[in-house]
Amino acid sequence: MKELLAQPGFLAPSGTIGADVSYLLALVFTILFLVAWGMAKKAQGTRHHKLILVSMVSMIVYFCAYYYARQLGVLSFEGREGFGGPDDAYENIFVPVLTTHLCLVVLGMVLAFYMLSQGFRASENVD
Repeated sequence: MKELLAQPGFLAPSGTIGADVSYLLALVFTILFLVAWGMAKKAQGTRHHKLILVSMVSMIVYFCAYYYARQLGVLSFEGREGFGGPDDAYENIFVPVLTTHLCLVVLGMVLAFYMLSQGFRASENVD
């Protein structure tokens, strides 16, 4: 799987298929959440809840599968693999940005589970 994700991509000449798929799915998830927000604004509660449920579950499954396939959580802190810049940029820019990004991803996943539970709780009260 790692070899497949590392093959040349189709969106940018220097990108990989993994980066292209990641970008496209992030775009799809963003559009789904915006559509669900529009449904909530129009007071279409049940449709909103169902779309958010499908969106969040598919996003969580995708992120877990992608991080597992790319081994991003493990390899990102083991060394400079794949980083082509100088040591100073790696230590002072890349590592702090990566650490912040990973913390936000974990926070997002925790909040996703929380929001799902709150959505189920709210739908029980409405129906």
